[in-house]
Amino acid sequence: MLDQGAIEPTTKVWTESLGGWQAISDLEHFNMATLDETPTVTVEKQVEYARETDEVGVRPHPWVRFWARMIDYSLFFLVLAFLIGVFDIGLGAVGSFSGMVALFLWTFIEAFFLSTVGATPGKWTLKVTVRDDNHHRLSFSEALNRSFSVWWLGMGTGLPIISLVTMIVAAVKLNNTGKTTWDRRRDVRVFHGDIGIVRTLVVILYFLCYAWAISWGQMQMMNVPQ
Repeated sequence: MLDQGAIEPTTKVWTESLGGWQAISDLEHFNMATLDETPTVTVEKQVEYARETDEVGVRPHPWVRFWARMIDYSLFFLVLAFLIGVFDIGLGAVGSFSGMVALFLWTFIEAFFLSTVGATPGKWTLKVTVRDDNHHRLSFSEALNRSFSVWWLGMGTGLPIISLVTMIVAAVKLNNTGKTTWDRRRDVRVFHGDIGIVRTLVVILYFLCYAWAISWGQMQMMNVPQ
């Protein structure tokens, strides 16, 4: 404040180490004559996210992270379904494992999003941010390693029963320790912003529309003559 001219050198200050109120210019730390050069003021951008894993009293958000990931998966499935329909791609023997294939392919897309814009569509919607320990965006290799760990340890590669077990284990570990295995291994931090009622309603509406679209698509397939 002194450097910026917000207060005068004659401004009185006091601390327990002083016998009484003194002019700030009389203190050695603030006396311009005792400094080699005029100090500069560095203003750091305030981070508007609550760190999920480090701060005492900040509870983890497993359900927010789960629904953010479900938004990502559902959007990616819709894009794949659109491409398959447009280009008439025959899946053949892969058809029964299409969900597992989609989860695997998503790891690369997720890594790209995290390393470029810093969030996936689902994470952006629910204001979830993944950063390194210095609050920087992950590199592509770091993001890809994390995505592969989520695919393997968090989603069980998409195998029905194994996937359910791994998701439950990951949620319990996050609640108990404040960190998932894949974030702890790579010292990755997860931050959460205030979602708000509007975003919550948008997410609910999105999943209702998604469920309706899936049901409508299945009915259309059943009505197609064999």
